Amino acid sequence: MSLTLKDIGFVFLTLLFFSCNKQVEIPKSKTQYVINIHADDLDDKNLFLYKLSPKFSLIDSTLIINNTAYFKGKIDFPERYAIKVKGIDGGKLFVLENDSIKIVLDKNDLTQSTIKGSKLNDELVEFQNDSKQINAKIELLFPDLQRARLNNDAKTLEKIASQISAIEQENINFNFEYVNQHPTSFISAMILNDLSKREGIGVVRIFNAYQKLSNNVKQGVDSKEVELFLAL
Repeated sequence: MSLTLKDIGFVFLTLLFFSCNKQVEIPKSKTQYVINIHADDLDDKNLFLYKLSPKFSLIDSTLIINNTAYFKGKIDFPERYAIKVKGIDGGKLFVLENDSIKIVLDKNDLTQSTIKGSKLNDELVEFQNDSKQINAKIELLFPDLQRARLNNDAKTLEKIASQISAIEQENINFNFEYVNQHPTSFISAMILNDLSKREGIGVVRIFNAYQKLSNNVKQGVDSKEVELFLAL
C-alpha cells in the first residue's frame, strides 16, 4: 500500500497517539473508516484486513511499525471484517463502519484483541456475552454426560440430550427476540444471516424477522444474503 505525503502525516499523528499522550482522542470520522491498530512486539509483521461476506476476501494490507498500524477507507454499510497477522493463527472479527476504531491486538490470542470507539462492536460484544451465558448451561451438563456415557446409561443420555436441545432452542429464541427488538441495528441483520445458515431454522420465522428490519438495514450486505436465502 503506497503512502502519500498526507498518509505519512497521518501515520506520524497515529504514532504520537500511542507513544506520547494517552489522553489524546482517536481522530473522529463519519465519512470513512479509520482503524488505528496497536500491537505490542509485532513490529515488521504484515497485517491484513479481510472482508467476510459474501466471501472471505483480502481488502488491504500494511506493515506494523513501532507497534502501530492503520487502515482507512470507506464502505457503504456496516459489515463484518477480520484482522489477521502474518505468521499468527486465527484473527479478530469485528464490525467495520465509517467511524474511527481502535484495535489493541493480543499476539497470544488474536480473538481476545480489544476494540474501542465503535458502538456497533460494543453492541455485538454485549449480544455475544448474553448468548454465551445461555450456552454455558450446556457446559454444566458435560460431567453428567460423561458419566452417563461411561456407564452406558441410555436413559440419562436421552434426558441430557433433551436438556441440551432445550438450551439450544432457548438461544435460538434469544437470537430472534434480539432481531425483533432491534430492527434498526445492523447487528440484527448479521444475527439473522447467521440463523439462515443453521439447519432446522424455519424459513417463515426468518422471513417474518427480516420483514421487521428497517429499510436502511435491509440495504446492507447481511440483509442481502438473507434476501438471497429467502429467494431460494
